This record gives sequence, structure tokens and C-alpha cells, in this order.
Amino acid sequence: MTDNFPHLFSPLTIGPLTVKNRIFSTGHMTMMINGGVPNDDFVAYHAARAAGGAGLIITEAARVHASTSTSGLAIDGSSDNCIAAYAKTADAVHAHGCAIFGQLSHGGRSAYGTNDGTRAVAYAPSATPDERFHNQPRAMTTAMARDLVAGYGDTARRMAIAGLDGVEILASHGSLPAQFLNPRLNYREDEYGGSFDRRLGFLRDLIADARGKIGDGVVLGMRISGDEMSHDGLTPDLVI
Repeated sequence: MTDNFPHLFSPLTIGPLTVKNRIFSTGHMTMMINGGVPNDDFVAYHAARAAGGAGLIITEAARVHASTSTSGLAIDGSSDNCIAAYAKTADAVHAHGCAIFGQLSHGGRSAYGTNDGTRAVAYAPSATPDERFHNQPRAMTTAMARDLVAGYGDTARRMAIAGLDGVEILASHGSLPAQFLNPRLNYREDEYGGSFDRRLGFLRDLIADARGKIGDGVVLGMRISGDEMSHDGLTPDLVI
């Protein structure tokens, strides 16, 4: 195998972190969450991947703010309640020489049902309907957008406190940062809308906020779709 994949088992340096190989587990839902907090099955699930030889694990999307509707099956990163579970997971993964990142998420207009079956109000850059979950969102105020920027940074800080090696901003799959970037969805007239540079402002501000709260010793990355493959989604020319 090493002859066919000469770089697969070689280390990779990402900022302050060196990952032992190029094998990593991307963020995906496990449903191993109780009341917004990862449970022991979650810890064991990721420990098994670390024991199997993965160099890096990126855990599933954690909600950064109360305004993104969620159920108990998604991690609530907006509360300190998540820190102990993240720390337990990090210890279990690190025991096998594997690094671990957390993932920061807000669905924006892509909101879905909550535990009691109701549909929460969805907030987005503009009141552009979401066809996936059949939502008509409300356009968030500038003050709310700034509050969300701080929410991303605060969730990143909790992950750093827990001992995670890095955090990944989810700007893919039509999530909130992607909605701000997208001129088909963002019709704002404040500092976060209009020209490309202003549409980039939300993402720029949340990256700066997160970096300021986690310091230089924790990796900060971003996941973005090269092509959302939707009639109103991000396209390769915009993403590039």
C-alpha cells in the first residue's frame, strides 16, 4: 500500500499541529448526543477511529448560537455544558496519537424541527426562502449578525478549553457563512451585504473573533463547498 500511496502515512503539518498521517475522519452526524451533549457512545465511536490509525478526526457540527434550531441530537456548543464531553473525547482520541478538531455551525435559513415537533423561527442574511426545509426565514439585524460572530468565537473557545487541537468553521452545505457569501441569498444593505468584500465581512469577522479567543496554538480552518450544485447555491467561480 505504501508504494501506491507514498504520502498516505507521512506526517502533515497544519499551523502549530503536526498530524501523524493523511488519514482523517470528516465531520458527520453520529446521533450519539443527549440533550445537546456528546455521550459515552460518542467518545467510544471516535476513540475507535483513532485506534484504527486515523491521524485526524473532525467531530460533527456544533451549534454556535441559540438562534439556530436544533434537536437534542445535535451538539449545543453555545453552552459550557459541552466542554467536559469534548475533553473526554479529546483524551480518548489523543491516547492513540490522533488529533481532533471540533466543527462550528449555524444553519441560517436551513432550519429544521426541534424536539417537541415545532418549527423554530429561522434567521438568515435575508428573507430568501429555503427549499430544502421549506422555511421562510427572517432577515437578521446587524446587531444579531454581530452576536452570531461572537457565538462562533465563544464556541471555538470552549473547544480550545476542552483540549481540542483545532476548530473548523462550517461554510459548506448552504450553511450561514455560505449564505452571507452568496449574492443570490444575501440582499443586505448593511456592512454584511452588497459588494463581494462586504458579503465576505461576516466570515472575515467570525474568523478574526475565533482566532482572538483560541490563540495561536489551536488550528483554525474552514470547510466550504466548491460547488453547492443548487440553482441558488454557491458556484465554483464565486468560491474560487
